Order: sequence, then C-alpha cells, then structure tokens
Amino acid sequence: MNWGRSIALVMILFIAFIVTIVVIVMRQDDSLVEKDYYEKGIQYSTEMDRIARSKDVHTSLSSSELTVNLPVPGTIHHLRLMNMAHDNFDRELVISTSQLDSIQIVQLSDLQSGQWTVEVEGIMNADTFLHKSTQWIH
Repeated sequence: MNWGRSIALVMILFIAFIVTIVVIVMRQDDSLVEKDYYEKGIQYSTEMDRIARSKDVHTSLSSSELTVNLPVPGTIHHLRLMNMAHDNFDRELVISTSQLDSIQIVQLSDLQSGQWTVEVEGIMNADTFLHKSTQWIH
C-alpha cells in the first residue's frame, strides 16, 4: 500500500469516527430542556415574586411554636417544616385563620433538635408571599 491510499484511509476512518460521534450525541436525551418550559418559567417567576414580597418577614422557631413577624397585618395559610437530617420529621400544616395580625404564633408539638427549613405562605397587603428560612433548634 502506498502513501496516498494510507492518507485516504486515515481520512475516511476519521470522517467515519466524527459521523459516529455526531449520531451518538444527537440520540442522547437532553435533560436540560423541559417540554413545558414556558409554564415552568412562569411558575418560577411567580414564586420569586412571592419570595421578594416576604423580604421583611421574620420567623423564630422553637420546639413548641413558630413565631412569624409580618411587617404589616396579614394571614398565614400554609406552613411547611422540613428537618434536614430526617425527612420523617417533616410537617406540613394548613392554617385557616381570618384574623389579620402582625405577629402570628403557631403552636407545634415537640420538634426534634437540629436544622429545619421553614416555609411560610400567606397573604399580606392583598398579595401572597412565600418566606423561606433555615432555623436551628438546640
């Protein structure tokens, strides 16, 4: 075999390799793209707006109660407590109160010590808010 055929064979093998790689890559599932990305984007934007409205909301957690300080009178309608160490300690409460107050106290049964993520949803100034915080119980 002479040099011309060797170079042509190497080029053909290289082109076949590149075509094979392109075919393999094109068949892969692109998990970064959602089918309903527009709706999910709107939901994410709405959640960010709700979080922005809660910038002046403060929470304090103890083993027996959660205190929520609102900058203006409002109501709390949903509470989620998530224990970072044990998901079987997680709690979700739906609160039905129509009393407008700046300080809301939610009585809880004994919570385990450790790190908790607290999510509070409610209404302030006729807008919904979502407050997320991390609290420790010692």
